[in-house]
Amino acid sequence: MLNKVRNIIHYRYTPAQLLNYLKYKTNRRKNTVLNYRPLWMLVYVTDLCNLHCKMCPHHTNADSSSFTQAKKLNADYISLETLEFSFKKFPECYFVMLAGVGEPLLHPQFKDIIRLCEKYKKKVKIVTNGIKLTTDMSDFLSLSKCIDEIQISLNAPDHITYFDICQGSEREYITVVNNIRGLVLAKAKNNSSVRISTSAVCGNEFKGKAYDFLCFADSLAVDRIELFRYIDFGIVGNNISDIKSDRDYIRELDKKAKGTIRAKYYLPHLVGDDTFESRCNWFWKNISIDSHGNIGSCGRVISPTNSYGNIFSHEDVWNNDYMQRMRQLFLVGSELPSSCCRACVENNCQEEKI
Repeated sequence: MLNKVRNIIHYRYTPAQLLNYLKYKTNRRKNTVLNYRPLWMLVYVTDLCNLHCKMCPHHTNADSSSFTQAKKLNADYISLETLEFSFKKFPECYFVMLAGVGEPLLHPQFKDIIRLCEKYKKKVKIVTNGIKLTTDMSDFLSLSKCIDEIQISLNAPDHITYFDICQGSEREYITVVNNIRGLVLAKAKNNSSVRISTSAVCGNEFKGKAYDFLCFADSLAVDRIELFRYIDFGIVGNNISDIKSDRDYIRELDKKAKGTIRAKYYLPHLVGDDTFESRCNWFWKNISIDSHGNIGSCGRVISPTNSYGNIFSHEDVWNNDYMQRMRQLFLVGSELPSSCCRACVENNCQEEKI
C-alpha cells in the first residue's frame, strides 16, 4: 500500500486516472463492452530500425502477417499531433509504452515525446536497442519525472552472439554496453528512480548462452533482467525455435542464478499444452496506436491497422466490434486469436500495479 501511495505522489496521477484504474480492477475480464477506458497505451513510435534481429517481426517475409502491412504503412514517425490527440482522447490512460516494431530513439523529436508524456501525466516505459542511448539522452531521461523504466534489448553476452542474433557489429555491441553503463551512472548522478532493465529472447539456440547473459547483464548493475520466450511470427530463415517445455533446463538455470545474480531476473515461462490457460489482459487494459492513428490492442503479435479502428474516427474504438470480438475469444477460451498466444509472456505476467 505504501508503494502505491508513493507512486501516486511521484507520478501525480489525475483523479480520472485513479478512478479509471479502480473501475478496471473491479470489472476486468467480465464483459466485452467496458465501462472504463484503457489504462495502458502502446505507441508505435516508428517502424524504422537500425538493427536486423532474427526474432523480430519487423523482418518477417510472411505476406499474411499484419506486421508486413504495418511496416509498409509506418515507414515514418508518429507525429506529436497524433500522439497528443491520442492522449486527449484517452486522458484516463496512465501508462505509455514507447516501443512498437522499430527503434523509438530514432524519432527526431523523441525528447518532445517525453515532454508530451510529462504534460499529460503519463508513466512511461521505453523499449530500446540502446544504440542511440547517448550520454545526453541518458541524462535527459534520468532527469524526467515520467520515466518508469528503460528496457534495453541486449540479446547477447558477447559481440559474436550479438552479430549472429541482431546482425550488429562489434562496435555497435560495445556502444550498447557502454550506453547501459552510462545510463546506470546517469541514474545515480541525478538520483533518479528510473528502473533500468535489459532483456534477451531465449530460443533453443540461446540456451547455451543464457547463464552467461544473466551474469554479464548483472555485471552492468541493471535493476532487472528478463529472458523472453521466442514467439514465432512466421519469419522466414531465422533458424530460431521456441524452448517450448524444457522445464529441466529452466529449473537448472534458475538454480544457478539464485546463488549468483544480484539483479531481479525473470526466466522464460513454460506452459504445457495440457495446462494452458490464457491470462492475457491486454484487450481489457491496453490500446495500441501507430503513426496514422490506427488502433490495435495486442502489443505482441497483432499490430494496429485501419481495419481495427482509428482514433480519428467518430466511433468508440475502445469498444468497437473488433475489440468486443477479441475479448469474447479470450472469455470463451475455446479459440485464441493466434497460435503465438501459447508462447506469449502476457500469459504468465503478473498484474501491473499502479
